[in-house]
Amino acid sequence: MHEVIEQMRKTGPNRADLEKAVRATLSSQLRTLSSVKGQAGSIGNGWLLSGSLDYQGQFLAAISALTPEAIRDAARRYLLPEAVSTVLVGPEVETANVSANGTDSARAEIHHLKLKNGLTLLVGENPRLPLVSVRANFLAGVPAETDLTAGVTQISAHMLLKGTKKRAAAHIASELENRGGQLACNADAHRYILGADVMRGDETDALDLIADLILNPTLPQASLADVKKRQIANILEEQEDPLTVAMRKARREIFAGQPFHRTALGTEQTITNLKLGDCRDMLRVSLTTHNGVISVFGDVKAAEIKKEVEKAFAKLPKGPRHSTHSRTYHASAKPGAWTEHLDKEQAVIVVGFRTVGLEDRDVHALNLIDEACSDMGSRLFNRIREELGLAYYVGAQNFAAMGAGAFYFYVGTDPKKVKLAEKELMAQVNDLAANGLQTEEIDRARVTWRSSWLRAQQGNPGMADTLAWNELNGLGWDHFQKLPGIMADISSKEIQRIAAKYFGEKKAFIVRVLPK
Repeated sequence: MHEVIEQMRKTGPNRADLEKAVRATLSSQLRTLSSVKGQAGSIGNGWLLSGSLDYQGQFLAAISALTPEAIRDAARRYLLPEAVSTVLVGPEVETANVSANGTDSARAEIHHLKLKNGLTLLVGENPRLPLVSVRANFLAGVPAETDLTAGVTQISAHMLLKGTKKRAAAHIASELENRGGQLACNADAHRYILGADVMRGDETDALDLIADLILNPTLPQASLADVKKRQIANILEEQEDPLTVAMRKARREIFAGQPFHRTALGTEQTITNLKLGDCRDMLRVSLTTHNGVISVFGDVKAAEIKKEVEKAFAKLPKGPRHSTHSRTYHASAKPGAWTEHLDKEQAVIVVGFRTVGLEDRDVHALNLIDEACSDMGSRLFNRIREELGLAYYVGAQNFAAMGAGAFYFYVGTDPKKVKLAEKELMAQVNDLAANGLQTEEIDRARVTWRSSWLRAQQGNPGMADTLAWNELNGLGWDHFQKLPGIMADISSKEIQRIAAKYFGEKKAFIVRVLPK
């Protein structure tokens, strides 16, 4: 780091590095303007700093005009060796001496297209800012895995970045970054998610790169151990958090005998035992025409994008949709209570209930109950934490997967107050099951939900992902725009019916995580 600073003082950056930095800065600044929150923050910040409502424009113009010599002169003026402070945070080891309202989606026109090879394409035309987001979603994840291959979707997703027949790993990482763009290759409980966020004009390169990752990965054996090591580290980190441990245990019991008793990360044992062939097999059966959706949102034209996508993905293998994602899973596990122990100072109680998958209409009322029980104005927070002082934190979470679902209530508390906290949490759940939510709770939950729904539309990345996911999971790409009407139609009687149907002490899966 000190060598880089000294280089800036001597000669400044070379022209290529400066252009890369300028482009990255312009791209980042433009992305902040894609949401109302970002625009408001930019205007307010500019006024405070300069007294100008056009500070953002002036700043971007100044950035664009920078030269290597200007960077060098600034470094010589401010990055002085005698003024440097170096801080090293880490384990105690020997070290060398260190020296010095309208929304984007409302304005965007959405096109639902079927390509010649059977692949589905969604295009959202939104010319407000010169930005484009590309997403490629393919069904995989927990339903497509087994108890022996749990976590293989995430492992194989990260392996895609380790090289293709045309690109080395280092080139993959820098290709879009050098243009101010971003590339991601991940997976969750249901799917592979490859994505790129770029400036207008770079979308063809983004599509070509994503297609190359999908069609021509080399999956080098030498990289597998490092990818597995990182995932195991994430698994072990989860095992240190009491709430996560409790939620995972409740999930295993609720979904016993079903795919969703597993998580997207897998286990330390399954990841250790995974072979490169397991990755190849999952990619081969998942990255096919009828198992995926491509979405492109931003300053684009649908006709042009269709041609680019057809060209980039012309050689995508034909294949069916994963049949495992079309099932409804009927759990048979019996409710009960379980206790886990961790070397931690706090206790956690999770009360879980088996519910329904995301395709079931009941899930919408469950989402409203989640909103009503999760914030700092909720009955759980007011009663258990504020009135009784029994909780560090308290809340709820609705988990709706494809074909299966669960609802969790949780509380973190002092180990000495476990019995009282559990008793009061169950009292609140039983009251909810018997009486549902009060009118003011429902109204507040609707306002909170709608706020989240509106914020989700403010940027191309979120809409490209959300609409593609809804199309992929069978709800349909236009499901997102139907949600306000669906949520508005949910009555207090409906919420009471849903609460009585799924909640209650005899249906509870209770997990306690206590100190050792």
